Amino acid sequence: MNAVICVDQCNGMMFNGRRQSRDLKQREDLCRLLEGKDLYLSPYSSDLFAGLSGPRITVSPRYLEICTEDGWCYIEDGDINRYFKQVEKLIIYQWNRRYPADVFFTESLDTFRMKEQKEFPGSSHDRITRLMLERI
Repeated sequence: MNAVICVDQCNGMMFNGRRQSRDLKQREDLCRLLEGKDLYLSPYSSDLFAGLSGPRITVSPRYLEICTEDGWCYIEDGDINRYFKQVEKLIIYQWNRRYPADVFFTESLDTFRMKEQKEFPGSSHDRITRLMLERI
């Protein structure tokens, strides 16, 4: 399993049951990266990708359970910490600001190595940092 998450500067992911942000340029970047690959989403995240092309999208409340070994999960409202030991590749998009948060990404990245780091302007953020990591 491979995973994609979006976090703020303090690794916050959600606040009060809602995503912190929704940046179109971030999603377009992800769709380019995953073109032709399988992307698994929760119903909560499915509206983000309406009208975008690139990956083959599967929407299911059980997306973390049904994701294939080489598939990608876009994790917003799922428990990435519960499934983190299964993650082989990880893409982290980091917003360039701090938002209120009550759900955080808390896993150590000690068993991952940085494959690529890129910064780009978003549609609602001055700068988005994309980290691509793989398990060592």
